Amino acid sequence: MTSNGNLGLGLTTPGTTLDVNGAITNREIAVAVAGNAVIIPANVSLVQLTGAATGAVAISAPAAPNHGQRLIVFNNTTGGFGATLNGITIPNDKVLEFVFSNSSWRSTDGGAAGTTPVNIYTADGTLASNRTVIQGANTLAFTGTQTNAFSVDGNTLSVDATNDRVGVGTTTPTNKLVVAGTNAQPSALGTANTNATLRIDGNTSHALDLGTYTNAPFGSYISSQNKASVISLPLVLNPVGGNVGVNTTPGTALDVNGAITNRETAVAVAGNAVTIPANVSLVQLTGAATGAVAISAPAAPNPGQRLIVYNNTTGGFDATLNGVTVPNGKALEFVFSNSLWRSTEGGAAGAAPVNIYTADGTLASNRTVIQGANTLAFTGTQTNAFSVNGNTLSVDAANGRVGVGTTTPTNKLVVAGTNAQPSALGTANTNATLRIDGNTNHALDFGTYANSPFGSYISSQSKTASTGLPLVLNPVGGNVGVGTNVPNNSALLDLTSSNKGLLLPRVSLSSTSDASTVPSPATGLMVYNNNTAMSPQGEGIYYNGGTTAAPNN
Repeated sequence: MTSNGNLGLGLTTPGTTLDVNGAITNREIAVAVAGNAVIIPANVSLVQLTGAATGAVAISAPAAPNHGQRLIVFNNTTGGFGATLNGITIPNDKVLEFVFSNSSWRSTDGGAAGTTPVNIYTADGTLASNRTVIQGANTLAFTGTQTNAFSVDGNTLSVDATNDRVGVGTTTPTNKLVVAGTNAQPSALGTANTNATLRIDGNTSHALDLGTYTNAPFGSYISSQNKASVISLPLVLNPVGGNVGVNTTPGTALDVNGAITNRETAVAVAGNAVTIPANVSLVQLTGAATGAVAISAPAAPNPGQRLIVYNNTTGGFDATLNGVTVPNGKALEFVFSNSLWRSTEGGAAGAAPVNIYTADGTLASNRTVIQGANTLAFTGTQTNAFSVNGNTLSVDAANGRVGVGTTTPTNKLVVAGTNAQPSALGTANTNATLRIDGNTNHALDFGTYANSPFGSYISSQSKTASTGLPLVLNPVGGNVGVGTNVPNNSALLDLTSSNKGLLLPRVSLSSTSDASTVPSPATGLMVYNNNTAMSPQGEGIYYNGGTTAAPNN
């Protein structure tokens, strides 16, 4: 002891109240949990929790007699549960250090001064490289309450958790799914790319495009698109049955109506390796490194010895002890417990800290991110910047596109499925590539044929009954064009073709006043009568010039 009151161990000129030239060992004691709780005795510095836990373990620790006392806790209980002291959880088989300051036990993170552990729950971050979350049989759910609670690449994909809506190309969707693109004229036949906002893509050469015009006739369009040939493909409405209405509720098939000092020891690396001497507590790695540095450290004579490693090598490379990396220019503390050096940032020896920013990983169980009033956004620059289960969902951040069933969407939203004939009425499952599903028994199916007539279809589908349901086009107004980009303004329905006609329903009327073959026929209803024996005109086109109750054909 010097005249100024400083005490030195292993040296004659102590610079602080206690100055130790060598390692300091705090002997470890084992404390068994009971009823998923444990009380740490007073006047200890290293505790190993033992025994069987059946749930999260609650740790109680007495207040230290003086501020500055340190406590290291190793959760070595069986059962796989975490242990919590003062709101800080020590994962099972992990080590964490606490210090008594400002009347409370507080954890240390083991990083360099001024740094805070970064993960998706506490901070924004930048991916160091591509990341894959291997979910296996586990689910990954995000919950939130904000309108733009979850987004990818700005407005490329946005989830409105307040109103249960999804936006593609917009962060303010006004319905269940809103795809916001750019007005454009329909793509020419034989072009693989599309001007449409939404493409329902089969797995061969034909697709279903939905878009909005930028020039006359303005309005919107649905197009059965041939991607490989200039031959037009059919667009089938309600291929499995059900009426189609334009600007009306249809009644027929088509109905249109318009700080202690541990002296530092400097150790130089050689050949990108270094051996830490025995009986030291603070090591500064020096010298030039040309690659990752491998650290070797002898076993401590007793559990509880601590070791701080400061990686001050040149070259910018990390240094690793027992699988735990000390970044260049950073310091990390280790403790010798259960026969191994373990980092006090909470990781076990041999396991580097893993999070979404630094490494791929596998979910150990189902995970839920409780966003609350916070938003979660992913930004990127790659074509397949964000994906779920391969091509099940892919976000093209380079071009602002979303693919379902494809990682190479060619427009705002591309849903790529498999060609198939329309599902029969009364079946809950669908062969269609895209289903717009209500919350009762009917849905709107979009798909592409595998067989004749090939092309694409739109079907108003009953999931529980064999009765066809109506399919309404432009229910709030606007004319409809078939085979034309510019339906005539004077026509509610404009059918354009140079070599095809309009085929009316073929029925067999019994008389000009027949009210049963077509029940309750609307005034003006047209059919083709194939009963050649009907008097007086026989076969031909008939329309109801009377009333529903008293037809006059």
